[in-house]
Amino acid sequence: VIENEFGEIAIDKDLLEENASKITAAEQLVVMDNGCMCCTVRGDLLAAFNSIAARVDEGNHLDSVVIETTGMANPVPIIRTIHNTPLINSRFSVKGVITLVDAKNILNRLKELGKEAGDLGNSVEEDEAFQQIMFADKIVISKIDLVPLQAIVDVWRRIREINQKAPMIGCVRGQLDPNELSEFATFGFNEQDDDIETEQHGACDEHCADHSHTHSHGHTVECFDSHNDNSPVSRHNKFVVTFSMVEHNKQINPLKFAWWIRKLATMKKEDQGILYRAKGVLSVAGMDQKMAFHAVQDIMDRHILASRWSLTEERSCKIVFIGKKLDEEWLRGGFESCLEPHSRFIGCENMIPSQLLTEKKRQILMLSNNSERVNLETIYKRCTVGFYNCMLFLDNSKDVARLGFTNKLMNAAVFGEGAMCWYQQVHGIGKLKVNHNSENVVNLHGLVPMSIVKTYIESFRLSNPKIVPFKGLNFQSAEEIEAAGVTWLEICNLADDDAKSFVAEFAYRRETLDRFFADPELVITSSIVKVEYETENEFGDPQWDIIKFKLKLRPEKTHDGDVSLLQHRLSVQLVGGKSASQIYQVSLHSVHPKYQIHVQVEDHRMPIVETKETFHKYHALMDSLNNEMKVRMLIRVKPDGNGPLGEMCGCC
Repeated sequence: VIENEFGEIAIDKDLLEENASKITAAEQLVVMDNGCMCCTVRGDLLAAFNSIAARVDEGNHLDSVVIETTGMANPVPIIRTIHNTPLINSRFSVKGVITLVDAKNILNRLKELGKEAGDLGNSVEEDEAFQQIMFADKIVISKIDLVPLQAIVDVWRRIREINQKAPMIGCVRGQLDPNELSEFATFGFNEQDDDIETEQHGACDEHCADHSHTHSHGHTVECFDSHNDNSPVSRHNKFVVTFSMVEHNKQINPLKFAWWIRKLATMKKEDQGILYRAKGVLSVAGMDQKMAFHAVQDIMDRHILASRWSLTEERSCKIVFIGKKLDEEWLRGGFESCLEPHSRFIGCENMIPSQLLTEKKRQILMLSNNSERVNLETIYKRCTVGFYNCMLFLDNSKDVARLGFTNKLMNAAVFGEGAMCWYQQVHGIGKLKVNHNSENVVNLHGLVPMSIVKTYIESFRLSNPKIVPFKGLNFQSAEEIEAAGVTWLEICNLADDDAKSFVAEFAYRRETLDRFFADPELVITSSIVKVEYETENEFGDPQWDIIKFKLKLRPEKTHDGDVSLLQHRLSVQLVGGKSASQIYQVSLHSVHPKYQIHVQVEDHRMPIVETKETFHKYHALMDSLNNEMKVRMLIRVKPDGNGPLGEMCGCC
């Protein structure tokens, strides 16, 4: 148990000791950047989880971790910390949020909030009490013995205006079945989300008379509505509104969906409203498994479920949005832009009349009709694993696509929804590396479905960034490919002919990083990256302006000299910019699935530009730097005076 208390109290030495039943943790605030969501997180949790993981590694048994926050805590930054910190999310996941509500005082508290918010011109939703109720997965109502039944009904109805789904149970002086604190719908993903389609139709099973939680007064908290003559709580009220979308026989394009949820995470409340939660069960192009999607404010997550679509089951995409003053048109339009008709086959060429085929496609068909193509068909029929092993030897995903366009059997083998399962069986999850080389030969089919490969290649061709590393871009996971593909889509969306884009990698030596993580007070510098912007001289002849960059990480000194959670600031050092023929605007944007960093440079002649954010040792940037020894970034360069560079994402 992690118990948050005010005051400077050491936590590590008390953690999981033989006779200790809780951790007494000093609550402190650490400013950090979690991707596009600049937020405040609790730094003590990072150190606490680090200590817990270390004790588990020593052989200590652990069932679960319970974080008991102060009454003033907003749960969202805590959830964000767990979700966005690799040290934590690689070993722990959020089960849920339980909120304790004081039946005697909650109504007056919420009334006061409304009055205070009105006087100050603020929103009641910004208060911690509202946040704790809104984001609860289960609500415990205490002191029900101190108020009359009608008051409990009023409390129940007021809570339902804020949170329509969380189960509510009552307790007296803390007397509660311990199972109630662990047995509830999980925070993340459920195999069954059948209620999504009915979310928009008003109150549902909370008003059922069949409930199991009884109390000393003979009533259940959830059955109060059945004893009252008033109509059920409206799902559309001044606090919370909800609407859902159900798209039949549709599937999402995974790259476009990843790009859309990045925009969803940075939606502006004055334009699109406030998103409290979203959840969905989705059909994904090129996959036979269902995908669950869950969002809490700006925390977005996806999870591939174990359940698969059956051959007779109609594919569909269901999603629910819950929030305040939501721009329904904007949300619907964004989600619909990710959808495409479901098809188990992709452009099967032998079903097209031969006179409609281009000459190039005729040549492909002729090539595939020789004995080599027959051998591949035979291998696929008799030894499926052997077929996909052969596919991994093809170093160009376009060649794999051409094979899939020859006939129905090869189309199903290459583009089929079960292909990725076979690839994973062949190479093992996490053991394959693929590449997009500097000559634009793309070899991605072993890690992602061909539907992603197709969108990746199309968006890269349209965005046309130059790959700076001579070796090209190496990918070790589907998430890394997705991050790059989303970057290409964002460049396409900007559609700026004057801006040139480069993909570069700032590398670090292993021994340099080892010294840095052993002594975080050191300053480390990356390798130099060089980009060339082609322009014309006064005679109309081509010339190239060269701009060089280095990344530097330096520690931020603390007032008390405590280095236990030392922050580091990232800066970009520009070299040799004064010799360029004109002034350039420059932006640098990270290309990584776990974090986003962006640096705007108004004038490339500035010798050094720092990030506004600082990063601690548990941040995803530090974790990836230690493991990958590089920072991959998109560098966009544009002559000054030709308009702004444009925003890569909502927070740039």
